[in-house]
Amino acid sequence: MLNKLVSTAEKQHRALKLRIYPTEQQELLINKTFGCCRRIYNNRLFERNQFYDNVIKQENDKSKQKALWKTAHFSSEKEMQEKFAEFVRAVDVQKAKAQKSLEKAEMLYKALMQEYFG
Repeated sequence: MLNKLVSTAEKQHRALKLRIYPTEQQELLINKTFGCCRRIYNNRLFERNQFYDNVIKQENDKSKQKALWKTAHFSSEKEMQEKFAEFVRAVDVQKAKAQKSLEKAEMLYKALMQEYFG
């Protein structure tokens, strides 16, 4: 137990704070991404609220309410993707580019640390 406490106490946490300056095209895509996420979230929330108001509230038995929630069907991921297909495609492309940029930044950071701290 004591070894575990000592090993966690000696652990150092490092952070790298980055600021991004997206191009106009990247900024547009970022805004589209967040807009798409917001619309999906709001649509799901609306569906759940409608279901609650129209079905769950009408039922007085608590056990039946729980069973109704478990069997409730809301829009699937596939339906949402089809609805926002253009956004999803653009997000996937940007996600791949962002992943490559993060990997490159990590590689450069490690090289820098290796150069200065051996």
